[in-house]
Amino acid sequence: MGTLEEQLNNFFDSNQSKLNKFPIIKVIYRPITIHIHQWLEQFENKDYFIWSKPNKNSAWTSRKAPSIKSQKRRVLTCFGFTNEKEKNGLYNFGLSEDGKKARDLYFSKKGYKNQNEIPDYLRKVFYKSISETNLNNINIGTNIVLRALNMIANEGYFYTSSPSLKFAPDIIKAFCIKYFKGGESPDLLNWVYGIIGPLKIVRETNLNPKTLLGISKEDSKKIKVYELTSLGINLIESLSIVSKNFVETKKISEKKENDKNLEIIKTLSPDEYFDRRNRVITAKKIKIKDFTETRNLEKFLKQSNTKSSIRYKTNPRLTAQTRKESTQMHDVALFHAKNFVQNKKIKVHYDPIDMYFEFEKKNAHI
Repeated sequence: MGTLEEQLNNFFDSNQSKLNKFPIIKVIYRPITIHIHQWLEQFENKDYFIWSKPNKNSAWTSRKAPSIKSQKRRVLTCFGFTNEKEKNGLYNFGLSEDGKKARDLYFSKKGYKNQNEIPDYLRKVFYKSISETNLNNINIGTNIVLRALNMIANEGYFYTSSPSLKFAPDIIKAFCIKYFKGGESPDLLNWVYGIIGPLKIVRETNLNPKTLLGISKEDSKKIKVYELTSLGINLIESLSIVSKNFVETKKISEKKENDKNLEIIKTLSPDEYFDRRNRVITAKKIKIKDFTETRNLEKFLKQSNTKSSIRYKTNPRLTAQTRKESTQMHDVALFHAKNFVQNKKIKVHYDPIDMYFEFEKKNAHI
């Protein structure tokens, strides 16, 4: 039980030991559109593929590098098109029943005539595989898609930016770290879009990222904003890892243009908001506090501490947005701190939220 984003967060937070083992960067060729068409060509009147003896000789079938074979293969093997489950060293495989049906429709409907788009009957195989993914059958490909859906559920939108690490806004780098665990290159989000975009899970919008993310006008020009399509909404609400009885405080489908008028933004001038939202954390700004293995929250949970009259005056919508903005600020600060300790080669300790490290013979926390 819980909101959609809470359930998705819990899935990833509770299963980090398994899910964080999946590689994130460059595991599937993108955009997947051209690759699914090339694969279907190999299965015309054939149900099985052997890499050393391809059904049709093409430029890509003669390439020998294992990484090329694995990234190409996963377009099929990660999403239910084959009988064989995705694994390292899988070079020979046959079509599943869903794969055969999709293949037959592909040739009967002449889907090969438009290789700039994935036909709906092929997309349905992808959707089914993603929807039915759980902890037991998740793989390197469905892991990526579920992480993207988790980002959208929490942030309301999917974002991409300039692939240059030097010029990408910090919030984009923070999204990569928060939702994709270790993929710090902003090109990662462009790569993920190369999967979810062709599947029509998201579509580009004209929304202004400056307002949505509280960034500068210059940075906003580097960012594109994508929203869930109706197909994407149906997919995320049909995930097997999400309870059918989840409580939504606000439907994702309703998170549109009204996000531009958030009350939190109105309380600050654009310059004040930008400065607060994008401040760079330096060592002397890090608050020092005693390090403990666990946090003592007992004193904050006493009934007397929760009866403040303030709670009766709080706008729930504003409170939720303030929490979201605070989380984003924390992510940016954490990104800078990670770079700082990495450059200084300082040993760190993480709990599920924060980071602790020793600086100038004192315990620092962020």
